Amino acid sequence: MVSLKKKGDVVLFYWASKGRGATGKIDSDGTFRTQKVFGDNSFGLWTHVVSSQQGRVLFYNRENRGGATGRVDADGGFATLKVFPHGSFGQWTDITCNQGVFLFYNDDTFAAATGAIRDDGEFVTLRTFSFGGSFRRKWNWIVPAGFVFDIPNEITLRKLVFLNRQDRSGAVAVVDSDGTFHATKFYPPASFGIFTHVTGGWESGELLYYNEQTCAGATARTATTGGEIETLKVFGDNSFGKWTNITATADKMLFYSRSKLGGATGEIEGDGTVRTLKVIPDGSFGKWSHIVR
Repeated sequence: MVSLKKKGDVVLFYWASKGRGATGKIDSDGTFRTQKVFGDNSFGLWTHVVSSQQGRVLFYNRENRGGATGRVDADGGFATLKVFPHGSFGQWTDITCNQGVFLFYNDDTFAAATGAIRDDGEFVTLRTFSFGGSFRRKWNWIVPAGFVFDIPNEITLRKLVFLNRQDRSGAVAVVDSDGTFHATKFYPPASFGIFTHVTGGWESGELLYYNEQTCAGATARTATTGGEIETLKVFGDNSFGKWTNITATADKMLFYSRSKLGGATGEIEGDGTVRTLKVIPDGSFGKWSHIVR
């Protein structure tokens, strides 16, 4: 059983070509504070950096199928836990995680697996399987979309939302704590808008859709049970700034511009309104390829 382990909202930044990184934290009022900076070659070369949302991070290289796990502390410190040699993992195109349970997917072969990071950093495969039926397709986004408690501090179901940018189809699935995958609902083509980013990971199941070209967006929420996705608010062109990364923390979000090295913090209110908390001036950040919580 993978249980909920509450951690601070520390954000990990990574720049793949240089192997550098940093950590920072969003305060309750939306102020962003840099905590630690890690110089060139502090990290390996990774194609995927995925947070467990419980203080652990999985690093994966699609080319050589090697990996590593690490720990991010509340003060922004980082420690490598385990390094896995080339060939230790399968061939995956997509990796996501919802509260400690990782989903791996290959959109060429439709193979999939679930797994978890143990406290000592060891990685454990939970289930291996293949997607079938309507799920047997390429997905541009697989994002966490809330979770369900059965008893206090024990998560029984983790929700995932799947979206295809080309035909605008989608789906919802849940993953048990033992890694069992359950397809819940499929949405046919043209069910969703045209977006370049989809962000999720908040406990209550909110989603933020965003189009970098038009700076439009929308918010939605997954139902507590079942596979329904309810649209909350729709925001027209130029409602947002121009962002390359949008990262969810426990109750806030960080917007980042790689071209201007600026950003903003915000939150989604109960009715789906996106409220800007702080604007972070251009040049305040380094150059990052991956940003995870």
